Amino acid sequence: MKKINFYNTGLSLGLIPIIGLGLILFIVWFGLTFFAHDIDIDGIGFLYIMASIPVVFVGFVLTIISIFKNENKTKFKPIIGVVLIMLNLPILIWILRTHGEISGRAYLKVINNSDFNIDNITIKEPDNKKDFGALRQGNSKIIYFNPDYSSPDGMTYPGIGENYILLTIDQKTTDKNLPIIHPGETHKINIDKNLNLSNIQLNKIEFNK
Repeated sequence: MKKINFYNTGLSLGLIPIIGLGLILFIVWFGLTFFAHDIDIDGIGFLYIMASIPVVFVGFVLTIISIFKNENKTKFKPIIGVVLIMLNLPILIWILRTHGEISGRAYLKVINNSDFNIDNITIKEPDNKKDFGALRQGNSKIIYFNPDYSSPDGMTYPGIGENYILLTIDQKTTDKNLPIIHPGETHKINIDKNLNLSNIQLNKIEFNK
């Protein structure tokens, strides 16, 4: 029977789960940023985290054991392995915070079906303004913003209010009121020949069913 290598086994069990979780986050970000496809894997992600906790713990214990098993010529290598596994916690916190930030954005696939080349697209919010560059006639671009709306009483609420898309053409800027878009939604915004906007909310791609 082949002898267990505590260090290799422990390090693998300790690091593979967090690498997988990072891959899940990357897939979500990539789908939104490049295709405006919202892949709904919150349920799978939660179950993955719950299943990973005991796996990482076993990996941590095995790596600790390897320090005293003299599997390596020095104890330095397994100690580094233990430190790497301990980094799972701050990495997990970063992944969850990043996922929360991405989930709070609204992603828009803007399609220029006008007769003009748009020199610059800007999203203007009550408290923020962001430029997204040019969009040539017949092309599309995916942009995002954080839809936080200011109310008349000075409070901030999601999903109500005053967000604009600014279209700059030949040094002239046209302001268009965006439809109500809530945090976490993805929309397709079509710019027609008269620079009017039409909006279609895109559905999530669900993997939880």
